[in-house]
Amino acid sequence: MAKRRDVQKRIGRKGEDVFQVFADDHRLLPTVPREDYGFDFLCHVEQSGIRTREISGDFVGVSVRSTSGHAQRVRLSRDDAETYLRAKFVVCFVLVAVETSASRVFHRFVDEAFAIKLSQFLSSERKYMTLRTRDCGTESEFDGNLDMAIRGNFPERVRLAVAHHNLSGRLLEPRLEVRRTSEDEYTIVAVEDFYSYFVKDNIPRQDETYAAIFGSPRLRLERLAQIGPLPEVEKELALLPSPVLIGRTAEYSFNLIAENSRGRDTLTLQRVDTKTYTGWVYEAGFSITISARKNHAGRWIHEIDALIDQGEELDLESHADLWRFLERCTDDAVVFPELEPKMRLETSYISGLRGAEFFARCLRSASRLPGWEHVRAPLRMATDSEVLHTIALLAEAETRPDFLQGFGFLVEHVGETASVASLKSLDGRLC
Repeated sequence: MAKRRDVQKRIGRKGEDVFQVFADDHRLLPTVPREDYGFDFLCHVEQSGIRTREISGDFVGVSVRSTSGHAQRVRLSRDDAETYLRAKFVVCFVLVAVETSASRVFHRFVDEAFAIKLSQFLSSERKYMTLRTRDCGTESEFDGNLDMAIRGNFPERVRLAVAHHNLSGRLLEPRLEVRRTSEDEYTIVAVEDFYSYFVKDNIPRQDETYAAIFGSPRLRLERLAQIGPLPEVEKELALLPSPVLIGRTAEYSFNLIAENSRGRDTLTLQRVDTKTYTGWVYEAGFSITISARKNHAGRWIHEIDALIDQGEELDLESHADLWRFLERCTDDAVVFPELEPKMRLETSYISGLRGAEFFARCLRSASRLPGWEHVRAPLRMATDSEVLHTIALLAEAETRPDFLQGFGFLVEHVGETASVASLKSLDGRLC
């Protein structure tokens, strides 16, 4: 069977021929790429002139589509849209209405408005978008639009507009600015809420981002850098030169009171707010967090938790204020901000706080044992049940020395080659 060429290919070829004549009349010098990767022509631009024209050094990628009949519309695929948006040069879409008498050429430069429309198309589930002649500029408008497109850094302005539009759906009031020096360039990305780069949505989650923000302030930025921005944010940032993220944070210091029937203690904390949590953060890796309301079994609740940073060696003996505060958080205690005395939270409502209180109380007793100065027991051990039971045993031994009477101890035999430093045992004076 002989090879055939369908009508669409004939129309497409006619449209490309029409564009080459059009280009010569409008200061474009079209070159056909050896292989087609999305652009039908790569065009140098001539400067304005009557007889002799200099080559401006500007460059335009042109994609030509052709149509005939009454429809006067074409379809763009998702690949087309992505190709136009990825280009780092001026892009012009050309729509040729092939007609028997005289074909007409329409155009649309990929400016801010068209680029956002293409981006919205990519964000949808649609496979194609339609472009009609009425959506495009006419031949009489081409020269003026071309001059606009080659003025300044047009492609960069388009990328910034798309990034700003897409980021606005995720971040609060983003602002983008490209800055250049003689050695480098970078993009300042500023938002009202710095943590919105990392917090997924409005649903409270105790994930790695939660642990980074409300854990140790000393490690916060390092941990957030390791986590990185949200994938949908990072996708937009990847199109910008060396993005630098800045933003505001809602933080201030305040005093938190722990009060029980025997007295009260005060702890200075930093209040840290995100869109899903409020945190009362201590300087060395302890915090109390209150979630935004969430639906649990058909009821709206707030989850309140005590968070102990597992990456910090928070030694209570070096933080006497926290030690006293935790000891005050007994069964009958309440905690409340000093300036908001009506916001009283019973300690039983704060998940994890009673365990921290038990650890702090037992540690106080155990620390009075002879030889304790050689022992380190950071607060993170309060979440280890085995260690917690050991501390409780030692506290009981200090409080009631006769407690150990009747106990037997099984000591594992250790070879003669073991070093004394490697042995873990109670000080002999405890026995």
